[in-house]
Amino acid sequence: MTSTTGVSTPRADEVGAPARSVAGAIGIGKLKGLASEKMKANDAKAPVPGAPRRVRVLLSRIDPWSTLKIGFLASIAIGIMNVVAVWVLWTALNDMATFGTIQQWVSKLFPPDQQVSILQFFNLTKVMSATVLIAVVNVVLISGLSVIAAFIYNMIARVVGGVYLTLTDD
Repeated sequence: MTSTTGVSTPRADEVGAPARSVAGAIGIGKLKGLASEKMKANDAKAPVPGAPRRVRVLLSRIDPWSTLKIGFLASIAIGIMNVVAVWVLWTALNDMATFGTIQQWVSKLFPPDQQVSILQFFNLTKVMSATVLIAVVNVVLISGLSVIAAFIYNMIARVVGGVYLTLTDD
């Protein structure tokens, strides 16, 4: 700013403020500050009467214990659905005599002196045992991976600041 005497004097908001240039604004802390200032400026609008309320929330941390519980229960539900789906699929294929037809095709591929029976692999008890084993392994894997994902999100959120969510009521 130039005074009447022709001497350049800095403005009050420029004194002690760092210069904001593209090269100087690389720091993550500065980026967080600029992002939060921009978000606050956008949220300063007056609410419209009768309109649904909107709230902007920052998701900065996910609790690993809560993630473990939710991941465990979700994987249990997925496991039960898999077991039921495999049983329904096996029953439908068995009622259509699909396994017998496949056995006939396979027996035509081999000479009569070699007996190849694939029906032993399509036995209901073996199929359901394998399905339950896969469901148990998935419970352990999904529970563990959900906790690892929570830790990774928390580390990234420390650097970046988290995720902004907009919540509304209808």
